[in-house]
Amino acid sequence: MILQNIKPHNFGPFASSVELEIEPDITVLTGQNDTGKTCLLRLIDFFCRNASVSEEDVNINRTYSANVPWEQDAEIGCTATFLTTDFSNRYFGESVPSGDQLAIKFSLAPKNKAKRVISHSRPPNTTISGGIDIKRLPKVIFLPPKDQLPTVIDLSADNLPSLADKLLSIAFGDNPVAKVRSMQDMTFELERDYANERLNNELQKILPASMGVEFDIRRISNSENEKLLLFLRDKYKGRTPLSRRGAGIQKIAGLMATLIGTDLKSEHVYILFDEPENSLHADAQHSLRALLEELADLPTVQVIYATHSPSMINTMRPNGMRLLSRKNENQIAVSTILNRPINENFLPVRSSLGLSPGDSLLYSPITIIVEGYTELFGLPLLLKRLYKEKFEGFQKIDQLLAQTHLLDGQGDSFEFMCRLAKSQGAHPIIFVDGDKLRQLKKTKKVHPDVPIIALKEAQEFEEIVPESIYFNALNEITSQNIQVDNFKKWNQTKNLPIQMMFSKRVERWLQDNHPDIRFDKPKIMKKALELVDLSEIDLLPFRKLVDNMTHLLDKLNS
Repeated sequence: MILQNIKPHNFGPFASSVELEIEPDITVLTGQNDTGKTCLLRLIDFFCRNASVSEEDVNINRTYSANVPWEQDAEIGCTATFLTTDFSNRYFGESVPSGDQLAIKFSLAPKNKAKRVISHSRPPNTTISGGIDIKRLPKVIFLPPKDQLPTVIDLSADNLPSLADKLLSIAFGDNPVAKVRSMQDMTFELERDYANERLNNELQKILPASMGVEFDIRRISNSENEKLLLFLRDKYKGRTPLSRRGAGIQKIAGLMATLIGTDLKSEHVYILFDEPENSLHADAQHSLRALLEELADLPTVQVIYATHSPSMINTMRPNGMRLLSRKNENQIAVSTILNRPINENFLPVRSSLGLSPGDSLLYSPITIIVEGYTELFGLPLLLKRLYKEKFEGFQKIDQLLAQTHLLDGQGDSFEFMCRLAKSQGAHPIIFVDGDKLRQLKKTKKVHPDVPIIALKEAQEFEEIVPESIYFNALNEITSQNIQVDNFKKWNQTKNLPIQMMFSKRVERWLQDNHPDIRFDKPKIMKKALELVDLSEIDLLPFRKLVDNMTHLLDKLNS
């Protein structure tokens, strides 16, 4: 079950009607203090665990205004929308096909707790009647863990830290403390290899191969056999006690220990992380963020975290940003949610974090100026896919993107954006549709050192994928069954201006034939780039882009 959105009801600072849109992979909540970021994470945790709220969770204005005691108030909770998948039958008492959309209302007051499906739809436009028995909801892992992962595990202690007990149980089986303490040194040395293998086999199920980190359990020999030592072994074969690793690696190790043993292949999991940046240097935050993003790329995992740190915000994933803020509404202080706070090059996000224009999130050594939101969403996704699928010429994309920022050119403000980027010490590259080359003559004259990469003449970004793929993406995003041939017939007979680009034609056709459909170009193109076979894309302009990025970075590093 993929969580698509939640609408809090009288929970925490959310007194009015707001909606949090949730991405199928990773969603990042940011904003000033006391806006409700942690509240939203706790709300998801509550309804997934079928837990009740306490009085401190209830919106204070609701406490005063409701006609019933808060413990009985059925309007405290939320409505959440889910998309069913092939694994969804384990959550319901009956078979529900993949692709259905369910809206579930959760009442979380302790004396009036309930959950029920209030709407059930099936694409393209079928409303399903009748109730559904909800057996349970996906598992929630709320981070950071309450316990720290210790370096020295004292087997004589009355109670082991929960994370240590979990690791030992996976490594040595049931009753691990008694088992390990009874082993003589030679027996332990033999069993230790098998134990580490069992532990790391489970670890590899949840950890990206690129991390290359393993646990290594050793014993501190003494007469009582009462202490174990936990090492980390990295991809360079370096073995170090956990306590001697950096704070970032220690936090990642705690995350690994929390997740190990969790079924991430046939069970949906929501990973909720409150302020993962705490006590971490920016470099460690980047490592932790990369791990969370890798986990979120698994089809069964959704990651939602709340942060105040720009180092935990990835401008290459702009679709997942959410901004919370406070306002006064009808003489009541309420929190609001901005689900796409990326206008004016992330200005709302930068302002909420207190960042000046010279800080991160605005410029990197390489700044690619693109036309608009569609490229802002789609270009990083395409480059990452080319890297992951090992296409020739894209082997260094991970290194290049770490030094790159995409800047919204706002249609045709390229010359101004070049000056702006240069004023901050950035090295710009312009990437545009094929119809923009003539407009860029002035920019080229003023900035002869700025590379300009264009698609084929008269081609726009949406046209790098076949029309059939674009319409498949349109159907997935809108839950429709629109035939591309109908658009083609309309396009041939409509006699539109020859210079009208493909996406404008699709938008016009939808307005004429499907006026109720919201044409979200960035989201549709993102889905199209996920669906397309990359061999169907002309990669020449993207190779030119990468070549120029590489040249600039080499020049900067020389």
